[in-house]
Amino acid sequence: GDADHSAKQIAQHLATLINDGSTLQTGLGKVPAQLLNQLSDRKNLRLHTGLLTDGIFDLLAAGTLDTAQTHYTCASLGSAGFYQQLKELDFLTIAGVKQTHRPDTLKAIDKLISINSALQIDLSGQANLEYLGTRKISSSGGAPDFATAASQSPNGNSVIVLPATASGGKVSRIVPSLNSAVPASLSAQQIDTVVSEYGIANLRGKSPTERAEALIAVAAPDFRIDLQHSLNG
Repeated sequence: GDADHSAKQIAQHLATLINDGSTLQTGLGKVPAQLLNQLSDRKNLRLHTGLLTDGIFDLLAAGTLDTAQTHYTCASLGSAGFYQQLKELDFLTIAGVKQTHRPDTLKAIDKLISINSALQIDLSGQANLEYLGTRKISSSGGAPDFATAASQSPNGNSVIVLPATASGGKVSRIVPSLNSAVPASLSAQQIDTVVSEYGIANLRGKSPTERAEALIAVAAPDFRIDLQHSLNG
């Protein structure tokens, strides 16, 4: 369907941000699953994440993982066979949140790339990861920990991925400003890059206006004029 198609396009853009030797944190969802298919030609990738899925075995089979390094996860999700296989990975450590999400540990990782999905992002660059309208449907989980560390780590990148629209294309997920009833899960300072199916918005080091322009460029074409108007307001 459309959601799978946009996830694939997002993953294709996202893959261009991941160089050999990167350490990845990804969440659940269609984009991370699609992303792993796009990385089979990379080398020496490492996983340091809150949640691991069976995509790790695809990366392992493709020879992309640096098995000389320790990989970390806090939790894992998959079939019984998946859990059995995980036990055999001697390079993987499953540890508590205090270890996996420790700010000083994370900040010291070179090329740490955090990849988190958002429900909305506004033109100031802050993201809502938790609310659909005013209904809470998710929690920010470890996203703030990883996003902060990735944006501060050497050669790191805090990335937010989101489809440009919701409700079958009727609603833009890139909005002039977040609803005042909805807290920002991530501030603009915690986000370096935003990826939609329309491309990559690089926000790092940009003025507020440049940041808004970059975000409008990855919004769905139908909504760009209105977003531009709200900016010029």
